[in-house]
Amino acid sequence: MKNIFLLTLAFFAFSSCQSDDSQDPGPELMNIDFESVMKSEFSGEPIAAGEFIINTNAEWADFTALANSVYIGQWEPLDGISIDFENHTAIAVVHDFFGYGGHFIEITSIDEAGGTIYVQVSKSESFGGDVTMIHCQPYQIVTIPKTTLPVTFEYD
Repeated sequence: MKNIFLLTLAFFAFSSCQSDDSQDPGPELMNIDFESVMKSEFSGEPIAAGEFIINTNAEWADFTALANSVYIGQWEPLDGISIDFENHTAIAVVHDFFGYGGHFIEITSIDEAGGTIYVQVSKSESFGGDVTMIHCQPYQIVTIPKTTLPVTFEYD
């Protein structure tokens, strides 16, 4: 009887213990306000799709030269856009090149957590909206307060 009592007591003692292995929810996300500079699509020659973090006038000049190159000197869609890189960082996302219209890319939120900037991006996987026979490569450029933190892009 004494053994049964000790076994029962031991069972309840071990089964009521809580593990310290609870999952840490991670650092809290802090929303970062951003301002859209331009959201459009290139319709000339394709450039490599990707993400661009731009912190200086020289980096902006390189990006605009790349973006304007799709029109082979016929038009400069980013001409006249000025960004204050003393106080802002520019973030650009460029979608894939498509042989028809109806695609999109959009930065939907930007957050900071644990010393990293997280950029949430929504993009079309197939056509939607008006389908045209014009080549297109959607892009968006936004600015956030100046940062040197690493940036991670997450796509829906």
